[in-house]
Amino acid sequence: MSTATYLRACCGQCQHFDNAPQTLEAMLPGLRVMGSGYSSVRVNDGLCTHHDRYLSADYVCDSFAKVAARD
Repeated sequence: MSTATYLRACCGQCQHFDNAPQTLEAMLPGLRVMGSGYSSVRVNDGLCTHHDRYLSADYVCDSFAKVAARD
């Protein structure tokens, strides 16, 4: 498999990962004081609903669960 077609099993591709701005603002009430969940400085950061953590979409852990394909 070439590196161009390889998809790493990272948190941003996991069903437990939620990086919707409205979710971040609801779960982190103080975030709006510093800007908002729509801010570009958070890049693709989000919440892991499995571990209850705020983390980077590039993070990797052993609890990865592939997002089901949508038809």
